[in-house]
Amino acid sequence: MVKIGHMTFDTAREIRNVAYVPPADKAQFELMSVAELQRRVANAELHQHQRADFDLTIVCTAGLSWHEVDFNRIELRPNRVVSIRAGQVHRWGLADAGFDGWLLLSATHDALGPRSATAIDLATEEWADLRPIVTLARRRRQTGPAPIPVQEAMHTLLRHALVPERHRTLNAAHSPIFADFVQAMEHDASHSRSVQHFATQLGCSARTLTRVSLDAEGKTAKRLVDERVILQAKRLLSLSGHTAATVASELGFSESTNFAKFFKRHTSETPGEWQRANRQEA
Repeated sequence: MVKIGHMTFDTAREIRNVAYVPPADKAQFELMSVAELQRRVANAELHQHQRADFDLTIVCTAGLSWHEVDFNRIELRPNRVVSIRAGQVHRWGLADAGFDGWLLLSATHDALGPRSATAIDLATEEWADLRPIVTLARRRRQTGPAPIPVQEAMHTLLRHALVPERHRTLNAAHSPIFADFVQAMEHDASHSRSVQHFATQLGCSARTLTRVSLDAEGKTAKRLVDERVILQAKRLLSLSGHTAATVASELGFSESTNFAKFFKRHTSETPGEWQRANRQEA
């Protein structure tokens, strides 16, 4: 385990687990610039796949770069805000020495945007509203420990400024069933691809899961389950020592050929083709 600032890196894994470490005042969020991050962590380490237990928001202010989230590359450019949820596998590009911005690390997992990573290009007036809030928050953090109510108020103000009204997704918060469904998929999607399995587990009908899924994300429950299985497959395939056959077994497929067909149907690539292009060596 390596502690760097308010993050702890578990360096013993190929996908590194990064834990949030509260600062002295126990604040559940932290602000830092990209330059600060690069002073604390070598670019070679940032370029490795990592999984954080906190939400991360990147606010781009200068230059161009990219950030890969669950194996999808997102362009980083000025006035763009990228939100990454806890548990997602991601890595930094940071190839452009001119790139800069600032980061919000949040341990409360109460982001207002969609469940998956998103990139929002702020309009001129939205950017103008955000800048003084960030300046105020950074000054407040630099003056020393603040009372918990002040911390919470500042965090709420930041979150609302970072996700403009037009991009907010509150449906999931209004549906405890959907929230439970998401959590169940995170823990059990590698063992079952059946919507009925999750419906039984949650004490509702498969039709109910499909309805709340459509309301929250515009996708059927079956599509969300399949997407979660594909994501887990990619995470496993990216690691050295994992073959398509071992991944198929870990994900509950009776035959590796069935897994290969399932994977290609959803990605247009065979597991082997995807693995050769994306595998991270030890």
